[in-house]
Amino acid sequence: PLPEERMKNLSTKTTITWPITLACGALLTSVPENAQDLESPKRPLGIQASADLVSMYVWRGWILTHRDPVLQPSITYAPSFLPGASLNFWSSGGLVSKPSAGDYHNTIDEFDTTLEYARPIISDKLTMSAGGLWYYYPSDWQSYSGANRHDFELFLSLSYALHPYFSPYVTYYRGLDFEIRGNYLEFGVTGSKSFSEHWSIAPSAQAGYQDQYGLAGNITFVGFSVPLAYEVKGFTISPYYSFTFDLDDLNGEGRKGNSFGGLRLSYSF
Repeated sequence: PLPEERMKNLSTKTTITWPITLACGALLTSVPENAQDLESPKRPLGIQASADLVSMYVWRGWILTHRDPVLQPSITYAPSFLPGASLNFWSSGGLVSKPSAGDYHNTIDEFDTTLEYARPIISDKLTMSAGGLWYYYPSDWQSYSGANRHDFELFLSLSYALHPYFSPYVTYYRGLDFEIRGNYLEFGVTGSKSFSEHWSIAPSAQAGYQDQYGLAGNITFVGFSVPLAYEVKGFTISPYYSFTFDLDDLNGEGRKGNSFGGLRLSYSF
């Protein structure tokens, strides 16, 4: 889902994509990840449901709305009988009153499915994860080559728990379908700090290299996200602030920074 004139690659998601833990992440991936994940399911059933209200949808440096707010619900299942495996369903819907047919910005409603398996490979410090990510677009968006309803990526991620406040990671995505065919490489660092039994903060920073959607292959954006979380009895309320700097004029507005924020409500059971 991109400007036709550039055919470019879109993190998040998300929002800045919070790293694959990435995931979720994310990413918010992105931030993303997908954005989409401040935390993983903690309760016996291994299910976490969440909903984000975000001021605008930014994915891998791309702004996918007219700076309009979006609602992004998500549900993740991590079965206790298969440690490390997770299945996530995520969606994004633009909160605009009168979307225009064919407008890739405000009709880019999206539904994503992520299947992931993660496991430690060196004394719980180094973790590897791999999986697949399927994007489906139920809206009337059309790509430069015509109607496009889906894309598919495989990914491989490595993260190292160097310190509770500093965990670098690298995630490689290989697009296999339509305009997303090509490579996206994200470098980043995450951290977490608990202030009390209920309050915590989990800042992250990332940079993305991409050659999908006709891009020549450059580091196209850098960004950071600062989510604050308050958790009580399985519920978590997470306001967050994110910033991306467009290094490659992805959005046709010149090289500039973009700020956005959101609020997540989640429940683990």
